[in-house]
Amino acid sequence: MYEEIIEEKIKNVIINTLESVQDTFEYKRGCFELYGFDIMRDADFNAWLIEVNSSPAMDYSTHVTEKLVKVCLEDTCKVIIDYEIPKTAKGKAKVPTGEYELIYKASRHVEKPLNSFGLNMELKGKRIPDNHLRKW
Repeated sequence: MYEEIIEEKIKNVIINTLESVQDTFEYKRGCFELYGFDIMRDADFNAWLIEVNSSPAMDYSTHVTEKLVKVCLEDTCKVIIDYEIPKTAKGKAKVPTGEYELIYKASRHVEKPLNSFGLNMELKGKRIPDNHLRKW
């Protein structure tokens, strides 16, 4: 269930979130930033973004986070150091990146995905005549 449905929905939430705020990032060559996405799923396996942490906690607060943080830090080094050594795409493709996966690659600036969220924020309705309103 996770690989077939949930994982793809989580990836879409992450991609749409980053695209929607791309104009707020300042690109600095040789720098990176790590984000922590808090995502919940509902009974229909939809992924819902709760929050994004620009400085996620990297402490060992539980047995689960201890294992997760150790893997994350090790794999981050693989991506920011080992991945930059090969100069060709073919060479980079052979570099092990641990649990990291490139889920989307686009030009630096893409159109904001307003329609990709499936949201309609339009407010429709009719004014209620004053004579129908109750006075409190």
